[in-house]
Order: sequence, then structure tokens, then C-alpha cells
Amino acid sequence: MILIRSRLGFVVASLAVAFICWAVVYLPPYEKIVYENSPVLSQEEADEKRTRAKGYRGDANIKRVHCIDDLMNEKGYINVVLEIDSSDLEPTGIYQCIEEGESSKPEYNKIKVIFKRTLKSYGQYYIATLESGERFAVFINDSIVDIKRKGMLQLPIGRVGGANIDFEKYKVQFPYEDSYLDCASSFATGPEMQDFRFMEKMAVLVIIVVMVVFLGIVLGINIGNSRK
Repeated sequence: MILIRSRLGFVVASLAVAFICWAVVYLPPYEKIVYENSPVLSQEEADEKRTRAKGYRGDANIKRVHCIDDLMNEKGYINVVLEIDSSDLEPTGIYQCIEEGESSKPEYNKIKVIFKRTLKSYGQYYIATLESGERFAVFINDSIVDIKRKGMLQLPIGRVGGANIDFEKYKVQFPYEDSYLDCASSFATGPEMQDFRFMEKMAVLVIIVVMVVFLGIVLGINIGNSRK
């Protein structure tokens, strides 16, 4: 009977430690914390970065979007910031891994995305309705932007890109049905997030070592008790 109890105690201890370790590493909103402590780019800095500014925070001087024509100038697409009421953002339920880029396949299962987000950054496509009444798709990492919050939101810096998704059924008013405003990709693959992913891996390694040592001690105690 003592042996059964010791085995049960070992299993319970193992599961408890594993859950605590997983919770410490993956449950807190670390990605949002990294974003909120990332550089705030001016228009000049965003223009210098060009496509590498997507997803970063922009200051008050970066061009704001009021209509589709604001997404470009005479030279082509530009870096912009969209300020929009959360009620004017319609979720599509279409997710995509940001870190895998264009090679990533769309994901439609929200439950899968919740678990996949513990390892990589995922964004969701939303349909934005502008002040002009025009509609177009916006790609947002809603792990760092609180879309559910009521009121005005300032999205990260965005720039028009192309997706392997047809947004025509959402009645978008854009020349190309697969175009969208990318407000996520460069930050997710930038140096700040790369440093965070490295630290995350190191934390996991340390926690695994500590967990193995702890469980080894527990197992040794249980074996010793079982022999008495």
C-alpha cells in the first residue's frame, strides 16, 4: 500500500511540476511586454526601415490612414498607422504564423492557434472599415494588441502586402482582393523578438534541468520510503 501511494505521489508531483513550468514560461503575456518596450519609430525611422518597420510602434507623426488612398503615395506603398475603433474591426477567424512568413499556411482552428502560439507568433486577419466607409484586410498580432478592448485603438505600423487568401467575399474595396495591411510581420521576426525567443529557450532548458533534479529527489524519497 505504501508503494502504491509513493508511485501516486510521484505521478502527482511530476504533473504538478510540469504544469507549473509550462505556466511560468508560456502563460504570461511576454510577447505583449516585449512589444510595449520596443522602440517607437518616427516617420523617418520607419521610412528608413521600409518593410522592416511593420509591426513596430509608431509615434504621433507617422501618416494616419483615413481612406485607402492614404496607403500609398506617388512612389508606391508607404508605412502608415491605422487608428480605428475596435468595433470597426471584424475578425475573419483566419490565422497565420508570422514567423514562417509567406510559406505559412492559413490556420482556421482557434484552439490549435492557442497552443501553437506558445512556440511562435501568430496573427489574425481582420476586416477594417475606415472613416471613408471603405473596407480592407488588416493582419494583426492580437496577442500584443487588445482588439477586444472597447474604444479607439492605435495599431502598429503597417504596410500593404499580398496574401495567399482571397478577401473578396468580405466586400473589400481594394484593387487586389488578396491585398492587406501587414501590421505584424517585421516585429515578430525582429531583433527584440529574436532575443526574447532565445531567452525563452534558455528558460525552458533551465526549468527542465530543475524539474529533473526535483523529480529525481522526489523519486529517491519515495523509493526510500517504500523499502522501509
